[in-house]
Amino acid sequence: EWRLVRMERDGAAVTLYAGDALTLAFLAGGRYGGQAGCNRVLGPWTSPRPGALSLGGGATTLAACPGTSNGSVYTSALASVTGYAVEGDTLVLG
Repeated sequence: EWRLVRMERDGAAVTLYAGDALTLAFLAGGRYGGQAGCNRVLGPWTSPRPGALSLGGGATTLAACPGTSNGSVYTSALASVTGYAVEGDTLVLG
């Protein structure tokens, strides 16, 4: 499971909120799952070649998260992923 530690949108850093769980795990059968604030996200993933990655649209729970969350910004960012790189123990999505 990967935990989000930094996010940028349109070249600017997005403020991450303490306690906001934003995770991603690659599951068997070409599926991914994760936490987007207080909501869960699940969908298909493909990697046709090294460095290329597509996270297809899937199911997301729609709970009203208490407090401030980047859950919707995170799920939107996941949908736009086209590639990846692994730098040490860090997964970089682009």
